[in-house]
Amino acid sequence: MLVTLFVSNFIDIYVIEFQKRGFPHAYILLTLASNDKPTCSEFIDAFICAELPDKDEDPLAYETITKHMIHGPCGVLNPYLPYMDGPMCTKHYPKAFTKHTTIEENGFVRYRRRDDGRIITINGNQIDNRWVVLYNRDLCVKYDAHINVERCAQKKVIKYLHKYMHKGPDRATFVLEESSQPNGEGGHNQHSVVDEIT
Repeated sequence: MLVTLFVSNFIDIYVIEFQKRGFPHAYILLTLASNDKPTCSEFIDAFICAELPDKDEDPLAYETITKHMIHGPCGVLNPYLPYMDGPMCTKHYPKAFTKHTTIEENGFVRYRRRDDGRIITINGNQIDNRWVVLYNRDLCVKYDAHINVERCAQKKVIKYLHKYMHKGPDRATFVLEESSQPNGEGGHNQHSVVDEIT
């Protein structure tokens, strides 16, 4: 399902797909008005986070983020996950510690992931900010769900929109054919050869 809505300050495009276990999964792109676009690190940090919340200062966010927004763990901690490519995680986790959010020349953002000593334990593994998936605190807490939020300002987002957002629903072509012939030897059905390629 693809929906595009034109609103006064932004364009809203989203696709909802039903993944293998049948859960709905939405991809949403908001194009903000020029005055509302996050163009500095401080503005990005106000809306997007890649760190574990403080358990004492914000227990609700801590519970939600540690439940929904931790990647893996994968790599040497769990090399058998489906998104592993040999010893490497295809999602590039764990990320590097970063003291400050920076915007590179190509528009790519390196989000703040400080080595602040906050650690949680998942399946016996010590997890820190390097494993946190980008999120917006208010959205995750409101919906108690995994909601990945990122700033998109790269030219390749146009290719992503046309390739992914407009790909349409999954489709398949199939043919039903009779699979046996009734006059085989000894009264048994004789199976015909199936042309799988056709």
